[in-house]
Amino acid sequence: MLAVMESPFRFPVHACRRLGDTAGRIGGTVHSDVHPVMIGTVDGSTTAASVVPCPAAGRQPVGDCADGGGLVSDPMLIWKGKNADQRLFWSRAHSDGSWRDQQQVRYFATNRGGIGAASDGRLTARAAWRGADDDSRIWTAGWYGDGWSDQQTPVDAPRTEDRPALAFHDDRTVMAWRGVGPDQTIWFSENLGPQRVAGGQASSTHGPALASYGGLLYMAWKGSGGDQGLYWTTYDGHTWAQPRPFPGGSTHGPALAASPQALFLVWKGSGNDAGIWHAEFQNGRWSAQRPAPGGTSTGPSAAYVGNTVITAWKGVGADARMWTCRNFREPQIAVANGAFGTSDTPAVVSTFVTEL
Repeated sequence: MLAVMESPFRFPVHACRRLGDTAGRIGGTVHSDVHPVMIGTVDGSTTAASVVPCPAAGRQPVGDCADGGGLVSDPMLIWKGKNADQRLFWSRAHSDGSWRDQQQVRYFATNRGGIGAASDGRLTARAAWRGADDDSRIWTAGWYGDGWSDQQTPVDAPRTEDRPALAFHDDRTVMAWRGVGPDQTIWFSENLGPQRVAGGQASSTHGPALASYGGLLYMAWKGSGGDQGLYWTTYDGHTWAQPRPFPGGSTHGPALAASPQALFLVWKGSGNDAGIWHAEFQNGRWSAQRPAPGGTSTGPSAAYVGNTVITAWKGVGADARMWTCRNFREPQIAVANGAFGTSDTPAVVSTFVTEL
């Protein structure tokens, strides 16, 4: 088993998976002559049935699976180019905290809103975005450990003016988005199927956020029109609960991330407040809102990576650099020393790497 360097971005996952397990396969037994890569967010609602607990062992990869090795988790970023560059790019962190060279996500492109993304706790991640130029259709593609699938439009070819949200919940891919043009209704679909209204009482100028936590799907969003208030609701697989206000405000859509212990809401401030704020939901109630490092003019994204919450965002105003922070309290770090740039919100997801 290889040792993993202490780093600001690689985290041990205290579970291991046998590569032959059914829930870990893509069309059958896994064959590879390199270290396999597994994509996923580890939380109580999305962990694959074939994942079994292993004892913690400092910051080493852990586990005693005969043919699976230990898992460590790295963040992946997906973003639109800066200014007029509508291409999509991606990069994944090295074990020492540096970033691999940016790579283009095939021929995919978007002109606004940023990227939505989520991982399923197994081998798959999915991204979604609004089309390029005047194409308001939502496009989506899957990541399967070594590359991107071709893009596709979901059933009904839904349209939006902003970043769609994605989450994996109860073995289903759930997507939510605000409508196109003057339609600020929030719509949703399951497994990229027919679009439905998300409860009928949620509307926003921007895209919502989704996360699976404690057996429920949570959604958060900014209000419609001039309403900068934040709201949230839950979905039990059949019915959306009555929306509830959250005591915070934003000019842009918020982000959600879930750990096994808590749900985290992250957002840009309201009005001229470019600061990043966060709160956590635990035992049925939200904590007080607290400031986090950094500032943005487009809104943050967030993901639970290994054993920490990673927040990612574009800088304020003309600052096109992407920034990240761990657990809302460690110093912000410019991604790739500022070499990568975007004009909108990047997506952050967790990638699993198996060390054999």
